[in-house]
Amino acid sequence: MSRLSARDLVDELARIAEIARKQGPVGLEKSTPTSRSWPRASATSPTATISNSFATNLERDRDNFLMHLDEGSKIYRAIGDCAPAFA
Repeated sequence: MSRLSARDLVDELARIAEIARKQGPVGLEKSTPTSRSWPRASATSPTATISNSFATNLERDRDNFLMHLDEGSKIYRAIGDCAPAFA
């Protein structure tokens, strides 16, 4: 198995990026690698990788949002606990 030169690797990545930009994950699934040394898995399962990455980002955003809500509720709870002392 021959190795890709740096230039060939850049060209291959640019080709894949262009397909992804124009056709999305479905276009990537239909594409085939131009080089035999390019990992086959990267060309045959981009949807799973993209979906997993997207889901991970959404879960992280959700967790951060819930954490901020929880911190805000703690502040209001503390103000409510202290309010009788100021009456």
